[in-house]
Amino acid sequence: MRKPARVSARRKRRPSLRPSLFLVPLVLILSLLLIRLVMQKSVWDGKNRFVVAVSGLDGGVSLLVFDPLSHLITTIDIPSNTSLELSHQLGTWKLGSVWHLGKQEKIGGRLLKDTITKSLLLPVDAWAEAQAMGFARGSLPSLIRAVIAPYDTSLNFKDKLNLALFSIKVQSGERLFIDLSRSGYLTKTQLLSGEEGYTVKSAPPLALEKLFSVEDVAREKARIAIYDSSSAPSVASVMTNVINILGTKVVSIQKADKSDIDCQITTRPKLATSRIIARIFSCKLQSSPPEGNYDIEIKVGESFAKRF
Repeated sequence: MRKPARVSARRKRRPSLRPSLFLVPLVLILSLLLIRLVMQKSVWDGKNRFVVAVSGLDGGVSLLVFDPLSHLITTIDIPSNTSLELSHQLGTWKLGSVWHLGKQEKIGGRLLKDTITKSLLLPVDAWAEAQAMGFARGSLPSLIRAVIAPYDTSLNFKDKLNLALFSIKVQSGERLFIDLSRSGYLTKTQLLSGEEGYTVKSAPPLALEKLFSVEDVAREKARIAIYDSSSAPSVASVMTNVINILGTKVVSIQKADKSDIDCQITTRPKLATSRIIARIFSCKLQSSPPEGNYDIEIKVGESFAKRF
């Protein structure tokens, strides 16, 4: 008896997907990201001292001071129950309320940045939510979260990447911590609400000022004049104190006719000092040179006084 012939059934093979179908879009996306990264303008130049105000989860605030010259990262903790006069003419509040108040007023973290600069006289370059603390901690997981996690900040992706690369190079012994309540700058007192808290003394200690000095500003020694067109009595003096801490001196303060202008800076070209001042006070840099015998002229008016 013959065995039935075997019928060989060949399965049809599905055509394999070519690697190029995945590789080309991936290369294109990576190329676009690289171009965007190269073209993106950094807030931080990577050479000078840079300060980020970070809103903590507990309502407190930390100032992260990145200093390439001394190769240090310093974290300055400010208690949440520190009473401060807010920018934008919002009155006196505890620091722990500033971040949420900024959101309510649709100002965002800029309220925190400007308030610390105004009330503590400590020049702040940028602001961020709590995830940015990863730049100070320095562990790889915290750095990755600080770079790629979504959170509110004035830092762009290039700045985040540069801060992370700098943090990787900083050893644990080069990471300092300062509790501002123990620095001699804050006074423990009873607040108007009846609870214990802190108020600010008139000027920061010299040791604290040195942390905020900027190398290029001190080196350039630019002659700076302020023309005050506002009706606020203390705007020019506060600005002067902050600029002095940066490492230079305001040589002239002049009252001008009242004007609604915000903050405008005319400057000699290629001065890092003017760019840094403009960043801290959110001033507009003008292309025209100074009119007087100064390297930098700063004009402030009513609009500036209202927001600062």
